[in-house]
Amino acid sequence: MVENESLGLISQHISRLLGLHFHEKQLESMGRSVMKAALELKRDPQPRSLQNWLQNSSLSGEEIDTLARYLSVGETYFFREKAGLELFTDKIIPGFAQKDPGEEIRIWSAGCSSGEEPYTLAMLLREHMPDIGIRNIRILASDLNAEALKKARKGVYSAWSFRETPEVYKNRYFTPHGKHFEIRKDIRDMVTFFQLNLAGKGYPSPNNGTHDLDAVFCRNVLMYFLPEMAIEVAKRFYQALKQDAWLITSQVELHEEYYNAFNKVKYKQGIFYRKSQKEEKPKLRFDGGTEQLNETGAVTRKTPAITRPKRETGVIRKYDKQSDDALKKDTGSLDVRIPEAQPAGITLALRQAEKLFAAAQYGACADTCRAYLEKSTFDSRAGELLVRSLANLGKHSEARHWSEELISADGEHTGYLNLFATILMEQGDMKMAEKTLIKTLYINPQYIPGLFNMFSVLNALGKKKLASKYYDNLLSAIEHFEDHNEIPGLEGMTAGVVRTLTKNNKGNERIR
Repeated sequence: MVENESLGLISQHISRLLGLHFHEKQLESMGRSVMKAALELKRDPQPRSLQNWLQNSSLSGEEIDTLARYLSVGETYFFREKAGLELFTDKIIPGFAQKDPGEEIRIWSAGCSSGEEPYTLAMLLREHMPDIGIRNIRILASDLNAEALKKARKGVYSAWSFRETPEVYKNRYFTPHGKHFEIRKDIRDMVTFFQLNLAGKGYPSPNNGTHDLDAVFCRNVLMYFLPEMAIEVAKRFYQALKQDAWLITSQVELHEEYYNAFNKVKYKQGIFYRKSQKEEKPKLRFDGGTEQLNETGAVTRKTPAITRPKRETGVIRKYDKQSDDALKKDTGSLDVRIPEAQPAGITLALRQAEKLFAAAQYGACADTCRAYLEKSTFDSRAGELLVRSLANLGKHSEARHWSEELISADGEHTGYLNLFATILMEQGDMKMAEKTLIKTLYINPQYIPGLFNMFSVLNALGKKKLASKYYDNLLSAIEHFEDHNEIPGLEGMTAGVVRTLTKNNKGNERIR
């Protein structure tokens, strides 16, 4: 095994060469993979020799290919991540249909692995673009891993690649061959595969078509990069895209710093990025311009919300008219979640709902919030009160519906995401809860309620090793709390109770 003192330096060289970043707990596994690659290439696997080899910035194509095969993550499948595909089907494809038929449309799947993503895009285009036969559409698909690209070009897949695929697509676009399925030739011909290292400088370029792009899909790739490398890749994507073109990332890769040149676009339950004109930001700290796609396809721009001190999740903030009036006087705008003009009856109704919730009169609170929401634009405070009331009444299906409305209104609010995950846990939908908590903790890795719930969910799913990691992270996050201190967002639980519960339940089923 590679000596521990060498692993950090080897990891730095790998990051520079391939863009891949390995956390401290992954270093030993990385070291074994590098050693296997060295042995295959008939190189000396000793630590000093590995360091000297990787210091070379001009490794051969064979060396890069071998390292990539041992180190890169190739997990993918057809129709992965519904949110991005919904935007593509509902909004991006109709935008393509408005273009002149002679205009070339280029889409790039960056980090395509074994090809399931670009082939999914090709099938969706075939289904939803009626005049595709007369269109000039190119789907480009690149990956660092040459072996994965060989599989992609072949277009033959096992049943595991279809675990999220609608049966109609599988029947229409694939031919069975024993236990495997081969993609239809006309779909395969829509995609051009090529090898590209995103950590390199081979894009944007007319030589490989990575310029003047209409859309880039790069999902579950940049999460493996060092932040400085991810920022550089995002900058290159921006340069590669046409004006008003799209960058689609995974919902667990949303990051303000990486994509700050783009406008955020909220659609249904997803957040995406678009290269479009940004409004000049005021001197006060704002969250950036945000486009909102409505169900009719129109794009509206929401006034950036002033960032106020974060309230503790789980504690309902009472409406303070005096401070809101002062804020309006200073800035000319209110928080977008507080309507600027409210009829007195509606304002009183919301105050009444807060009092009812505080008095544990959840049925009456829910009725008041429903009536309030019917008479006004969606208000997040009312929505959160409604969700919590319904959850306390055991009406989890309706609570889930209103939680989705909350996330649609603010998909980066960790409190709303965690509340949604809690309801999913109550319904027994642990897999969806895990996905929601991944997004929650990507936005704020130190968010204590999210760490607490993730520990519980992973135990319930039998992922004991990963649960242990979140157990350690949770204890680290609350180490500055005394045992008698209440933890914000955990419904009055003290730090001592959390420590006892997690210790007693480590490796067991979910905490109740």
